[in-house]
Amino acid sequence: TNKSYKWDPSIYGDRIVWTDSRNEKWGIYMYDLSTKKETQIPTNNGADYEWPSDPTIYDDKIVWEYMFEEYSQIYMYDLSTSEETQISTGGRAYYPAIYDNRIVWEDDRDGNYKYDIYMYDISTKKETQITTSGSAKNPAIYGNRIVYADDRSGNDDIYMYDLSTGKETQITSSPGAQTCPAIYGNRIVWEDDGGEDDGNTNHGIYMYDISTKQKMKISAKESAYNPAIYGDKIVWQYDDGDEKSDIY
Repeated sequence: TNKSYKWDPSIYGDRIVWTDSRNEKWGIYMYDLSTKKETQIPTNNGADYEWPSDPTIYDDKIVWEYMFEEYSQIYMYDLSTSEETQISTGGRAYYPAIYDNRIVWEDDRDGNYKYDIYMYDISTKKETQITTSGSAKNPAIYGNRIVYADDRSGNDDIYMYDLSTGKETQITSSPGAQTCPAIYGNRIVWEDDGGEDDGNTNHGIYMYDISTKQKMKISAKESAYNPAIYGDKIVWQYDDGDEKSDIY
């Protein structure tokens, strides 16, 4: 309820985390629904020139993107040990996601604006490069599966990498841009942003079932963005074109 800008919420169990600009400084905050207690997460001593953002939480671990003056890195805070750890070591790392002991993110390792997906295993302390296309972004992870958008063919499509088999699968091959993937169990959801032929018109939210290999449209309306999925429920943002948006 603090009168400051807040964004990028994430939830796991009874804990909600977000980015907060109170006191004229960016920080990561957490609210515990069971104890009704708010906590500021220690982030690298809170130096003035650093901006933590995009937090996400799984169990006792919070990961976020640290924006510095010219680059960014992925960090993790363990609530059980009160320890902060730098996860990425490259040049520009963005959009972290976590599941169990695995953290994934988008990384411009050489500073040449070619992005690939990397993964860090907390239990083994091993980093693995998942893609080599130089055009992968927006990763999400569930179990052994990592999904991401990739425009290696000239259009953004959704791909999936299975850690148990080491196999990459192209999920979509539609004209235009398929972006913002999310995954839960056997279901992958994403937004279809259209292509040049239709004026880059958003076509809504789609889903692919890995077990049945069936693709279907989820949203009844177009201008639907930023899907998330948990269990049998999918949520997304719908823009009505009048500078207003709602959640469906």
